[in-house]
Order: sequence, then structure tokens, then C-alpha cells
Amino acid sequence: MVRYIFLSKNGLGWALFRLLRLMAESALVVTLVAVPAHAQWVEATGYATVSGAGDQATDYSQAREAAMSDALRQAAQQLQTQSGNSLSNSGSMDGLSAQVKATVREMSVLDEQVIGNLYTVRLKADLIPRAACALEKKRSYRKKVAMLGFMLQTNAQTSLGGLTDIQRGVPAMLADQLGLLGDSQVYSSSQQTLYGDVQNAPSSESQLKTLTKAVQLAKQMGVQFVISGVIRDLSSFNPHPAANSALDKMSSWLGLQETRRHFAVDIFVHDGLSGDILMQKRFETVGEWDQPANESVGFGSPAFLETSYGQAVNRLLGEMALSLNDALRCQPFMVRITRMEDKTLHFDAGALSGIRPGDELAVYRTYQFYDSNGLKGMELANAKSVLSVTQVHPDFSSGILPIEPGRLNIQEDDLLIAW
Repeated sequence: MVRYIFLSKNGLGWALFRLLRLMAESALVVTLVAVPAHAQWVEATGYATVSGAGDQATDYSQAREAAMSDALRQAAQQLQTQSGNSLSNSGSMDGLSAQVKATVREMSVLDEQVIGNLYTVRLKADLIPRAACALEKKRSYRKKVAMLGFMLQTNAQTSLGGLTDIQRGVPAMLADQLGLLGDSQVYSSSQQTLYGDVQNAPSSESQLKTLTKAVQLAKQMGVQFVISGVIRDLSSFNPHPAANSALDKMSSWLGLQETRRHFAVDIFVHDGLSGDILMQKRFETVGEWDQPANESVGFGSPAFLETSYGQAVNRLLGEMALSLNDALRCQPFMVRITRMEDKTLHFDAGALSGIRPGDELAVYRTYQFYDSNGLKGMELANAKSVLSVTQVHPDFSSGILPIEPGRLNIQEDDLLIAW
């Protein structure tokens, strides 16, 4: 009985076994790498002139950066032409920013050379189109977002790998990814969930109950949007269920079958003022689970992120963050009025949101309207007045109206908006 000596899944024997399988299948199988439909590799060439006006190393460095920026712009234009989309915003990679109309996921330089005073860079970039806002803003404020805990549809699926902390781990990692994009202030509240019926969320949940809870949480936390989710599938499967080769029979006998695993999540974005769902989307991927069946690695741990499955999940969370960021970026910036003193209004947004002294925000009155089922939504009425910001603190600010708020019937919980 020596099988466990050289065929341990964590040892050299396991690597040798995987190599034998690959050699046995290489003549028959072509492996395709799954790429999200919204991501696309584009090749482009950029050019820049070497100035020669200063230090030679600096001149070449600046020319190289300019050429790479030009190549990214060319790649984005190609993507726009191919997809027929109107795209906006800038992409960045390794600290390099370019005014391109897509987000850069990955980039590799294929060739670069200098001919005379012309620096040429040929690169390949993995681009994701970004939605264009209907109206470009002169200043984009960072919106406050609450990230709630995610619900789990099938608890038993967490036993493989000991992923019992996944309901708080997924929103925590997603909050980090979304925060790094820089367009939102993300507040984690993973101890709270929004839905009671996991199987059919959000459709079967009482609209009154769901809308009211989202609004209450948003007001309590001082945020504009509430993000929640349901983890739908963590199941594992054997990608070679009908294989009958000698290697497959041996792997079955030794308990070393290749195992792959699903990761599927539904994301819901609620407007914190009305409670309505602004975005509902499913994200899913599949990765190889290459840990022993009895190994407890935990979700999001270094050991988890070293697995092929963990890396696939982490990539998907990055795509989820980009999608959320695009959806929120195109929404108007809205903040509640929290207090009034004569002509001075106080509100829950400050320097961390990008508010600066001298900024002007439109004032809107809010009205709740009801139907036979209770609270249904919120209406806005333009007060036709503008607040001028005078004092700014990290998380709150104040400003002055040109006339008394009472004359406009402005009250606490009315809104300041930057469209």
C-alpha cells in the first residue's frame, strides 16, 4: 500500500498524475479559455515624439508613456467601432492613465522601438466597454453606498472547503473592489440582509416590506444606494463523468478526480430614497477546486485565493465591481438635508464625497405617494433654488440659500442634487 506516498494530492505525485492526464488528452481535447462576453482583447499601435529638450532618460520615459496612452486610445476606438457602443471615461493600467473609452483589465506590450525621434509602442489590451452617462457632469461626486450581507441559497454547499463565512466574505471583497475604483464611498454592513425569501428574492418579497427596509437602512446609514445579493450556486462537479480511460479509473479509485465548482451570485441595487431596484444582475463563473475534500480553507483566505477557483472568483468580483460602478456612476448625486438654521442647510456629504466650498447644489422637495398597497415611491419637486456650499467637513457640510427655507417649504429629508 504505497499509493498515498507518491500520489498525495499536495505532493509531486499529484503533479505527475495531472501531467499524465494532460498528455493522454492533448491529442483529443482543445482547451478554450472562457472570456466574459463584455471583455475583448484589442491590439493597437501608439506613437509619440521624443522631445530631446531635456534629460535623455526623461525624454524617452515621457515619450513611452505618451505612446502607450495613444495606443490605449486607439484600442478603445477599435472597441467602440466593433461594438457600436458609445463609451466613456478613462482606463488605467499600472499607474498609466489614458483618456480611453473603456476599462483596461489587462495589458501587455508586444513591441516597442524608437526610429529617429518617433517612439512606437504596439500593445494588446483586454478592454471592457463602459456605459456612457446621458449627461457628462462637470464634477463627479462620490456617492455613498451600503454593502449588506449576502444570503445563501444552499447552506450545504459551503461544506467543501469550509466556506461558511462566504455570506460576509463576498460582500467584504466586493466592497473593497468597488471602493478602489474611486467613484463611491462604500460602507459595509454585512451583518444585515434585505430579503426573507432566499429562493425567489427579490420577486416574491412583499414590495412594501422590501422597499421600506431599504429606505430605512439607507436613511440610518446616510447612504444613497443599498447593495444586496444572493449566492445562488457553489456546487461542484466532475468534468469527466463518463470517462473510462485507465487514468480515470485509477483517479476514481484513489479519490483524485478533477473537481470543478460553480460560483453564481445575484446582485441587487436599491435606491435608498425610494427603495426601488435600480439594477438586478446575475454573475457566474466556474473554476477548478484543487484542494483536498476535507481541507477547510475558508472564503477569501490566502489559501483560498491561491486556488484556481479562488482566482476565478476574485476575477469575477472585479467584473461585478466594474458593473456596479458603471451603474452608480451614471446616477445623479443626491443627499438628504439633515438640519436647518435660518438660511443655512446641513447635509450628509463632505470632502470625502468630493464636496468643496463654493459648490452649488439644486434643492428639491420630496413627496411620498401611496397606492392601495401602501408606500410605493417618492416624487421630487424642483424648489428652483440653489444652495451654495460654505463649510465642508470630512463627512458632512453646510451651505446657504438665497432666501428663507420656509418660503420654499423646504424641510429636513428634502434633497440636494447634482445632476
